Amino acid sequence: MYTKRVGVAVLSLLFALCLAALWVSPPVFGGPIGIVPHTSPSLDWTGEPGFEADGVSPDAEIPSTVFEWRVRYTDSDDDPPDAGYPLLHVLKSGSEISGSPFQMAGADPSDTTYADGKVYWYFRSLALGTDYTYYFEARSLGQGASTSVLPGPTVSPPPNQPPLVFLNSPTGGERWPAGGRRFITWGMGDPDGDPDSLTVDLFLLEGTNRQRIAGPLLSETMYDWSLPPRAIRGARVEIVVTDPGGLNASDVSGAFDIVLSSDTTPPVARFTVDPQSPHVGASVALDGSTSIDDSGSIASYTWSIYDAGGALVASYSGPTATHAFASSGTYRIVLNVTDASGNWDEEEQEVLVRDRGQTPGAFPVWILGMILLAVVTLVVVTVLLRRRKKRVELL
Repeated sequence: MYTKRVGVAVLSLLFALCLAALWVSPPVFGGPIGIVPHTSPSLDWTGEPGFEADGVSPDAEIPSTVFEWRVRYTDSDDDPPDAGYPLLHVLKSGSEISGSPFQMAGADPSDTTYADGKVYWYFRSLALGTDYTYYFEARSLGQGASTSVLPGPTVSPPPNQPPLVFLNSPTGGERWPAGGRRFITWGMGDPDGDPDSLTVDLFLLEGTNRQRIAGPLLSETMYDWSLPPRAIRGARVEIVVTDPGGLNASDVSGAFDIVLSSDTTPPVARFTVDPQSPHVGASVALDGSTSIDDSGSIASYTWSIYDAGGALVASYSGPTATHAFASSGTYRIVLNVTDASGNWDEEEQEVLVRDRGQTPGAFPVWILGMILLAVVTLVVVTVLLRRRKKRVELL
C-alpha cells in the first residue's frame, strides 16, 4: 500500500515537471500557452528623389500639373494592408476634397513582401489653391497607422505671357485717298487663353506724332478707318494689343501715303470662279483681274467668303486668290475693289459646294434605278401583249 502511494506521488510530480517544462521551453512546433500580439504596420517616406522628406512631388506647380503621392508601407509580420488601404487624404482648408480619401495602388504589383516595405502611389491634378494638406492612412488585421498632416502641394496660376499680334493691312506702299475709308486688319492670339479677352488700340504715326485712331476695341480683328482729310506722306499704323493681365504686344505697318484726289468715279468689280460647282476640299480659283477703273488703276482687291448663315469664312487680298471649302453648302463670295482715290465697287456670286462624288445636276442613284425598272417593265409588258394578240389571231 505504501509503495503504491509513493508511485502515485512520483507520477504526479513528473507530470507537474513536464507542464512546467512545456511553459518555460516550448517545442519547435508551438509557443507558450497564450496569444502572440500582432504588430501594427508603419508608413514612411520612400526616400526617392522628390520624396526624401514628404510624400508628394512636385511641391508647387500649375493646375494642369499631375501631382504624385508616394508612401512606403511596412509590416514586420509581412501582412498586407487591409482591402482598400493604404489611403491618401487630401484636404483643402481643412476639409476633404471631392473623392478623398483615395485608395492607393502598389507601385510594383510583383512585390508581395511587406516586411521590408512596399511603395504605394497615387496621381491626380488639383485646382488652384495654396491651402492644401494631406496625410496617409493604412490598416492591417485591425491595426492602424497614419502619417502626420503635411502642407502642400501649392497650385498657382501659370505665369502670364504677352499676347501676339501682326498687322495684315496696311502693309506699306499703299496710296490711300484723303477722307476715304480703308480697312485696317490684323491677327492676334493669347498663349494664356481666349483671344476674345484681348483689347486693341490703333494709332496713326506721322513722323514723331502719335494719334489714336480707335480703341480700346474688344476682340476685333478689323476696323473701318475714315482717313484724315489731308495728305500725309510716309504714314504708318501702329497696333497695340493688351491682355487681361496688363501685358501687351505691338506691330507697326510699313510706310504708306494718304493723297488728295479729285477722282470720284468708282471702279467696276468683276470676277470669275473656277470651278463654279466645286467639291469639298477642291481648290477654287478666284480671279478679279478683269475688274476695271476708267480713271486709273485699282489699288486694292479684298475677297470675303461667307457661309449660308452670313458668317465670314475667309478673307483674301490681291487680284486673284484660291480657297478650298471645308464643307458642302451654299457660300457667298464678295469682291471689293478700290481705286487710288478711295472709290470702290463690289460684286458677289453664290457658289454651291458639293460633297465628294456628287455630280452637278445628277439624279440620285435610286431615281435612276426606278427609271430603269420602269423601262424594263414596259418592255416586258409590251412583248407579252404582242404574243397574246398573235395567239388570238391564230384562233
